[in-house]
Amino acid sequence: MCSRHHLVGDGPVDLLHSPGFVSHLDLSWADPGISRWLGRLASFARLIIYDKPGAGLSDPIVHLPTLEERVADLEAVLDAAGSERAVLFGASEGGPTSVLMAATRPQRVTSLILYGTFAVWPTAAPEDFSPETVERAELDQLLEATEHWGDMGKFMEIFAPSVTVTEPQKRSFGMFARAAASPRMARALIETWVQIDIRDVLSSVRVPTLVLHVDGDRVVPVEAGERLAAGIPGARFVKFPGIDHNFWLGNFAVDEIERFVTGAVHRTEPNRVLASV
Repeated sequence: MCSRHHLVGDGPVDLLHSPGFVSHLDLSWADPGISRWLGRLASFARLIIYDKPGAGLSDPIVHLPTLEERVADLEAVLDAAGSERAVLFGASEGGPTSVLMAATRPQRVTSLILYGTFAVWPTAAPEDFSPETVERAELDQLLEATEHWGDMGKFMEIFAPSVTVTEPQKRSFGMFARAAASPRMARALIETWVQIDIRDVLSSVRVPTLVLHVDGDRVVPVEAGERLAAGIPGARFVKFPGIDHNFWLGNFAVDEIERFVTGAVHRTEPNRVLASV
């Protein structure tokens, strides 16, 4: 299986963006919010973005890869991009893969940044979470929404409830979703979230780690992020106000990332895509 990737920016540090739920390398640039987010990252780093196998421009797959296979895919993307070491940014579903990569391939990882993600899904380990958190972590709404895949109005109500979505935006989001993954793939990805459990590897992470989370996240409860950060030695946890899971909706997260990577925030706009492989 093969993952497509793009290189953006020419900063002194490589930053590999491990995507969450679904992605599309081309259509991401058509969304003002996502393109602005990627542009900010590329203003201070050589940004490596890719589509997971089975998503976006990458090859179709006949089975969902294990986390170990996804780590191997991350390493293959680094090799193809000519990167020996990189900062890993894992958002949502991309977080566990990034953690496992940092724990098992530390020679390839400069530092680790995690956003809106988890080590174990609350309903899979109810003894570790409060009853309220377990209740919030039910996936039924998302699984129901995949029955009408492409109707992104339903998904945006969950992933970005603070955003008022117009009818043209719903059509645009729907086109993105249909191009990024099939309905079957979208449902399968969500169903695997409850199977992820990387709690045993957290203590093996030895790279500087920043964990970011929105306190009212309606997809991944903030307590999951807190537990994740608590398990990684020396990890810094930063919580922001808000209710949206989609990481590109505010500057706060990218400001923290730039400060973590470079030591300062500059807000310089970058050039567009420099290379595509």
